[in-house]
Amino acid sequence: MTSEDSTRSIIMGKQPNWFLGGILVAVLTVCAATSYYYWTLAKKNEAELEQRNRLQACLGDAVGASVRRWDKRCAELNKPSGCELPNEGAAANWSDLERDRGDCYRGYPVPGIPNR
Repeated sequence: MTSEDSTRSIIMGKQPNWFLGGILVAVLTVCAATSYYYWTLAKKNEAELEQRNRLQACLGDAVGASVRRWDKRCAELNKPSGCELPNEGAAANWSDLERDRGDCYRGYPVPGIPNR
């Protein structure tokens, strides 16, 4: 088949085998790249998002526990909820909160967020 015949067959809708083979290779390459992206990058991002959600929930629980401890200490002093605590009570509560937050960061490590 000469180049003129080849050109004529493409124009007339009769593509040679090499042309169809090239299209097949291109389609397979796109499919392989898409599969690679999904199974590696998308799944990794999904797992990281789940870990971030768990970390966020843990940090929220830590703050909630701190508020409850604060209110309990206020009640022990016969003061209303959210009262001003003496320095040692406030410092102890802050220390407990920092410990709980550290437990969250260590328990749910997320790339880019340092463990505290």
